[in-house]
Amino acid sequence: MVEKHLPMKMRVVTSLNFALLGNPGTGKTTVARLLGRQLQELGLRETDVFVETTGGELVRKGAKFVIALIEEAKDGVLFIDEAYAILLQ
Repeated sequence: MVEKHLPMKMRVVTSLNFALLGNPGTGKTTVARLLGRQLQELGLRETDVFVETTGGELVRKGAKFVIALIEEAKDGVLFIDEAYAILLQ
């Protein structure tokens, strides 16, 4: 939050991408939703949009689908469950 008040040349580039790891049923999706809302409340994301998909769905539906999801989730959260499935194809 303090960085918002600094001149651009003094800010540190940070990434707000996260990988949530855990066994099925441990609450990764729930945590992602809560984290997205928290980031929006802190002013680090513009919206509380939460778009959910799976790695398998991304592979099956292709690039146009991926681009559409990215646009839909812009300034919010794109949650890819079972993202490892992208690599298995």
